[in-house]
Amino acid sequence: MLTVLNYNLSVFFKISFSLIVLFSSCRKTSSESDIEPCNRKIVFETLKIAPESSRWIPYEHNDTLRFQNEVADIKKFICLSKNVTLPITNKKAISFCSTDSSKIVNIDYSFQTLETILEDIDTKTRFLLYITNIVEIRSSDILYADLLSVKIQRIRNSETESLLNIIIFQRTYPEQLESYLFYPNFMVIQNSFQNVYINSTQSPQVYFNQSKGIVGFRLEDDVLYERTN
Repeated sequence: MLTVLNYNLSVFFKISFSLIVLFSSCRKTSSESDIEPCNRKIVFETLKIAPESSRWIPYEHNDTLRFQNEVADIKKFICLSKNVTLPITNKKAISFCSTDSSKIVNIDYSFQTLETILEDIDTKTRFLLYITNIVEIRSSDILYADLLSVKIQRIRNSETESLLNIIIFQRTYPEQLESYLFYPNFMVIQNSFQNVYINSTQSPQVYFNQSKGIVGFRLEDDVLYERTN
């Protein structure tokens, strides 16, 4: 009788131990759940401006740009500043989880901006040039490209208007922007420039290429000016 009892106890303990091991192996610890795709925050490293993108703004501090119209009137724009803005811009975004579309993933990223200011002191007009990133989150992936933006600002009332946006370095971003006109060769007034981007056929208007930056413009008076230096 004692032998049978000992045998039954031995079987009982073996089965109990096996169940405990099996149950423990099926449970997820808190650290394991933290790495599931739907239970995590994604932090991307800072998106920095590529050196080849920086060359799209070919000016240095105190450079003077001369422009002339058809009757030889001259406008001069001075480069007041050219610098990477600090602090670095921080952004937050969310995306649907790839394994469970009812859940979202938090995403943190940051990027730099190269800012340049050209000012015509006589007319109180500024061209603001920026190189920054266009960013889109898709399925927890960050798609981005280096973007050149050209704006015009009237100093008298601080009114700013966007003129031109060009993707200058594709990186992982799959599309192009089609908000401009592009000419392989373009005659502004007397001089022809290669690979010219134009914002529209209305004033104000800016003519831009990579090697010289702004090569021409029209302001509200609809007078065309061409870069001469």
